Amino acid sequence: LQAKLLRVIETGAFRRVGAEEDMSSDVRILASSNRRPEDAIEEGRLRQDLYFRLARFQISIPPLRKRGRDIAGLAAFFIDELNQQYEGNKVMTPDAVELLARYPWPGNIREMRATIERAYILTSAEITAEDLGDLDVGEERQGEMIEISKHATIAEAEKKLILAVLEDSGGSKTRAAESLGISLKTLYNRLNDYELDGS
Repeated sequence: LQAKLLRVIETGAFRRVGAEEDMSSDVRILASSNRRPEDAIEEGRLRQDLYFRLARFQISIPPLRKRGRDIAGLAAFFIDELNQQYEGNKVMTPDAVELLARYPWPGNIREMRATIERAYILTSAEITAEDLGDLDVGEERQGEMIEISKHATIAEAEKKLILAVLEDSGGSKTRAAESLGISLKTLYNRLNDYELDGS
């Protein structure tokens, strides 16, 4: 599929299923990804030549946890959308908005929208912090402890640390390598050594 898409981008031509002649196209392609393309290339999931064709003009949107100032606006947008969908007139209290802003949102926008929609459906008037469910924003999230037995070998401890950092990085090997202070190549070597797939 990637090879076919690359051909369309390079030649502007494609062939419909069952057709014998190519058709020309004049289109612009907008592509997005919820993971780093460099990681996908490294893992063999994305063709490098296709990436370079698509990446002529890039807009990098940071994860929601790094866009705290956007939370209130996004929450208001979702509430307005839900009010239209369900013909309601609900509002969100300031304490609820504050809780949303403090939560790190590992699932990004989809998780935030699902959380707000669930609270919207379960409440009758205004949405409070309590209505948002168990959003863990405690101190423990900022520096979770990893339990390692005092009898563990260095390799076992390192393996456990790598798995924890990968999970905290949302599976991004590039971010995990940066957090660990090692190169991406070294991280891949460790994953191979410990027979981990890193997903």
